[in-house]
Amino acid sequence: MLRHRTIRRDFEQAGSVNALLALWAFVDDDTFVTKAGDVGLVYRLHGQDYEGLDHAQRRDVVHRYEAALRLLDEECRVYQYLFKRRVPPITAAPCALPVVHQAVQARAAHLNARAGELFETELYLVLMYEGLGRTTGMATRVERAWRHPRVAMRAWLSPGTVIALLDEDVDRAIAHLHHKGRALEVHLADTVRPERLSKPDAFRFFRRLVNYDPAGADAGS
Repeated sequence: MLRHRTIRRDFEQAGSVNALLALWAFVDDDTFVTKAGDVGLVYRLHGQDYEGLDHAQRRDVVHRYEAALRLLDEECRVYQYLFKRRVPPITAAPCALPVVHQAVQARAAHLNARAGELFETELYLVLMYEGLGRTTGMATRVERAWRHPRVAMRAWLSPGTVIALLDEDVDRAIAHLHHKGRALEVHLADTVRPERLSKPDAFRFFRRLVNYDPAGADAGS
């Protein structure tokens, strides 16, 4: 028997989605901003098959990745995501030659018979810049307020002034993020080949974080 108290406890412990996924909006074709004011980029990584690499090659990939991470400062965060799901049924295209057609269809049937053992994986990296609140020049503005309180109060109460300050801060944060992102892309170009996602693909990535069913994740595409 399932008690009401148990259902309520599970509901309260589940929390809210926005606490885990704080996406707010996209400010350009590939940069998003969170509800906390942080900006970020989403990358698709093309991982290498480690079984086809020897020890020295695997070590080179690791060292390149470590070197790329050292380019980031303390205000940057890197989040890595892995999607793993079973391979959908394989449908082989027909071939003109009967022998080739029979071989391709037999191979497809063999793989479909092992569908429960075959998986496809996707790797993603999210680069975040969380230093927007530290680069707004708040200390300078407070100092000016102590020296000229009337002028500072008049400026803070002006909507145009506030919007201009916010735009300047966001533009500075985006420029810093893109600078770090380009450096990361250059250092990893020969290994995992990071592909910066555009707004539609990045939004689909976020949908997949909260929709395990592919149909639900693709519904907003």
